[in-house]
This record gives sequence, C-alpha cells and structure tokens, in this order.
Amino acid sequence: MNLVSLEQISYAEFLEGLASPTFIAFVGLRPYEGAAVMEVNPALVFTFVEMLLGGDGKAAVNLHRKATEIEKNLMRNLLRIILQDLGEAWKSVTDIRFAVQSLADEPQGLNIFSQSEAVVAIGIEVGVGSTTGMINFALPSIFIKRLRHMFERLRRVQPAESKRRDQAHMAELLARVGLNLEARLDGVTISTGNLLNLEVGDVLVLDAPLDQKITALLNGEPKFWGEVGIAGTKLGFKVDCERERD
Repeated sequence: MNLVSLEQISYAEFLEGLASPTFIAFVGLRPYEGAAVMEVNPALVFTFVEMLLGGDGKAAVNLHRKATEIEKNLMRNLLRIILQDLGEAWKSVTDIRFAVQSLADEPQGLNIFSQSEAVVAIGIEVGVGSTTGMINFALPSIFIKRLRHMFERLRRVQPAESKRRDQAHMAELLARVGLNLEARLDGVTISTGNLLNLEVGDVLVLDAPLDQKITALLNGEPKFWGEVGIAGTKLGFKVDCERERD
C-alpha cells in the first residue's frame, strides 16, 4: 500500500475521479455525526473476492461490471477488518468506530454531502497479487477541523524519548538494508568506431593521472573518495574521505 495523494477538494471533484461502475461504501464515524465515503477500484474488488474464495490472486482481473450481492457481502466482511484496523490507527487521536452503513455502485447516487462541500480526499495505491488499484477515502473537512485540538494535543504530549526510540528502531531496520557500492573512474571517452574495432590485448589510455582519487557511489549517488588496492587475493576499495555534495 502506498499513499499517493492527500488533499482538500470539493465533493464534486472527488466524485469526478471515481470509476463507473465501482464499489462504494458509506462509512459511519460513531460516536460522531456524519459519514465518510470509501471507494475501492473494481479490479481490487474482484481480486479480493477471488482470494477470499480460495484463489491465489496471481492472474490479473480486468472486469468492468457491478459487484453481485454475493460479492458485496464478501467485501462487506473484508471492509469490517480494514475499518477495524483504521479505528486502531485513530485511537491515538480519538476513539472512532468506523462501520459500513450501506454500499453503492455508481458515484452519481452519492448525495451524502453537497457538491460544493469540502472533503479531505485520501488516495491509496494497493497492490494485490498482480493487480494494482486505488482505494479512495473522503472525510468531511469539517470533521477534521472539529478534531484539530486533539491533533495539537497529540503533538504537544508526544515525548522526545518516544522519538528517540523510533529513530533507534528505524536505524536497526535500516542496518540490514543492502546497498550497491560501485567504484568508478570517470574521465575517458571513446568513439563508437574505436569501440567496434577493439580486440583482445588492446589498451585504452585513460585521461586520469595515476594519483587521481576514485569515486565510490552508493546506489548511484557519489559518496566517498578513495583508491583501489589489493586485499588478499581480491581487489579492494580503500575509503580516504567522504565526498562533499555538489
């Protein structure tokens, strides 16, 4: 899952971005008044249904139709799990019980907000098996504004120690991430004609002096200056200093 958009737009603009037909859920925000709209791309819906019925989800699903009542009931059960996790995520701010109130197929019939009302639109790209699609969520902007003081309180009370623990945990996770290290000596060009005529034993003269430092790149980004040497029975790269950013 990847968050791809988060913006405040009019409800009419939100509806314009939805597919037709599609899968739409009206979501209650208990104990608060009002509701939210959750739209799941049809390709994701049919992939979810396939997996719920025992499929592996590896085959791309490309259907353009409304979900049947059986498919809707399966999706309703899946949405309960998704919305339960969403409620857990909100607990640090306030206790909200997200619950599916009803389902719809067409954006044109969604009249829970006025066309000009502002909503906070959240777009999430979801990959399931070989299928990729969007889940779009719209919350009334006035609902977010009513909870503004709770967000501000959360920022004030968040302890610095918690941030340090998070940073240490992130550093621990990143310590196991692999990086590609490449030692490169730049500064020589060759014509295509000469390249095509190269034979075994030919020597290319580089435009670099013998004492020139070699650049080491991490994932394609210049990071260190150093020199190539022998380490046992292998070539090695000795780091002399960190390279300053251009």
